[in-house]
Amino acid sequence: MTDSLTSPLSADHWDAYWQARDKAITQEEAGARDPAPARFWKGFFQREFSRDREATLIDVACGHGAVTEIAITTAREAGATLSAHCADYSQAAIADLQRRFPEVTGIACDAADIPYPDQRFDYVVSQFGIEYAGSTAFAEAARLVAAGGKLASLVHLADSAIHAECADNLAVAVALRESQIMPLARNVFTAGFDLIAGKISKAKFQEAHKHLTPAIETAQQILQDKGPLAAGGLLANLYKDIGYMYERMQNYVPHEVFAWIDGMSDELVSYEGRMASMARCALDEPGIRNIAAAIGSMGLTVESPDVLSLAESGRPAAWILTARRDA
Repeated sequence: MTDSLTSPLSADHWDAYWQARDKAITQEEAGARDPAPARFWKGFFQREFSRDREATLIDVACGHGAVTEIAITTAREAGATLSAHCADYSQAAIADLQRRFPEVTGIACDAADIPYPDQRFDYVVSQFGIEYAGSTAFAEAARLVAAGGKLASLVHLADSAIHAECADNLAVAVALRESQIMPLARNVFTAGFDLIAGKISKAKFQEAHKHLTPAIETAQQILQDKGPLAAGGLLANLYKDIGYMYERMQNYVPHEVFAWIDGMSDELVSYEGRMASMARCALDEPGIRNIAAAIGSMGLTVESPDVLSLAESGRPAAWILTARRDA
């Protein structure tokens, strides 16, 4: 893992993802279908809130707030009072979370530079988030843990099931980019609209169609090999929409189709960037132990890193990294 994962380009890819959460262009996050992470957090908060009746929490690199939501629900069930805060590099992610949970205090910031004072929170938590900001972000998270408080995080694990899924999705995204499917689709639709308007001959349109055919065949082969969830379902949606609009071209106005092509082209670029960053930030055993040592140097007692396994397959999925600061 490097210390440059929260580059402007990488951050832009994630911000684009959160901006698209309420639009048609969405994909499932790697590992999101398995219940193991949610079960981990439910058990963690049940134990903590059974004895801690009033607490403060910050969810670092919170994304859509999956951990925050579990914390809020569990605190309510336990009759505990929770003051929840969330931090993420993406302003879009923070805005979306605060729409769903108005009681949460959200702040857009780098996970390696969180503008809160030392020892501010009883619980500092993160799920597949801190590692994107590099190793210094773990020390920053540790700085925020109050006396008697805890840090708990699920961290991407190298060679895990989720890591393999990210690498597989990345390979699909690269194959689509190299096939030039979106520029070639634009050419076909441009030719199709010109044909409908009587500007070009059918032969010219067929030439554009011929150039697109290998890219469509690439998409078909990937879907055949990988199934409909290839690239989190993005490819299946792309393939279906191109086919639907192509067959009904005369029913569309050009600017609507070209807006879709531009949006999907941007999403493919963004998706490839996100998968690349996910694959890069996964930690092997020496890496997680170096992180644990850095947290320990901040005055916390670190538990030996453990591995979370997927509930459905039993395959390793993530590092469990927890630490506490003595009261």
